[in-house]
Amino acid sequence: MNICKLFLSKIYYFVKFYGHGVKLGYRTYLSRGVSCEGKNHIGSKTLFQGYLGFASNIAEECQISAEIGRYCSIGRGVKTILFTHPTEKFVSTHPAFYSLLKQSGFTFVNRQKFPDVKFYDEKKHIGVKIGNDVFIGANVILLGGLTIGDGAVIGAGAVVTKNVPPYAVVAGVPAKIIKKRFSEEEIDFLQKIEWWNKPLAWISEHAELFDDLSKLRKTIQNKE
Repeated sequence: MNICKLFLSKIYYFVKFYGHGVKLGYRTYLSRGVSCEGKNHIGSKTLFQGYLGFASNIAEECQISAEIGRYCSIGRGVKTILFTHPTEKFVSTHPAFYSLLKQSGFTFVNRQKFPDVKFYDEKKHIGVKIGNDVFIGANVILLGGLTIGDGAVIGAGAVVTKNVPPYAVVAGVPAKIIKKRFSEEEIDFLQKIEWWNKPLAWISEHAELFDDLSKLRKTIQNKE
């Protein structure tokens, strides 16, 4: 994208998000149709396509196509990789043997035999679904079509090839579950109250309890 188009794009999104507390870094590029719920920051040299929920932030030098929930923190250099190749059954991984896109200028097939791109939402061409209150460390790679559950934590440098359950901590290449952040009973409680969907007044009232899940849980249960 040339400087003129980038400048006009920045003006367009400044006007679109004016009053919503959205901050865009230097040379940030947003695809058409991007939506930000508010109180967001998208870092410098980041390319983003999709939806960004309230108070969620994306750091610098990311390339992300995703529907992202509320209160998420995404580290530097995170990428979604949507293009894919067959690794089983097919004799070759070359697209000439499964794709009609003619990536090398030709194809041997007369029908699409394997998807070139994997999306979470094919209609909107969005690569990945990221839940609420998710933390993703620096330089993580997320393969297309994945779902990252609410409250999940992904360690820096991980390559995520499978869906991540809610409140799981994953790391490694390929990423594997190291542990769950809380007990199943506590996870069930958090998923039921969905605090990220509460009014700001409710969150502000209970924010002092967010340093201890047991205190928050006890307080809420005593009010019921």
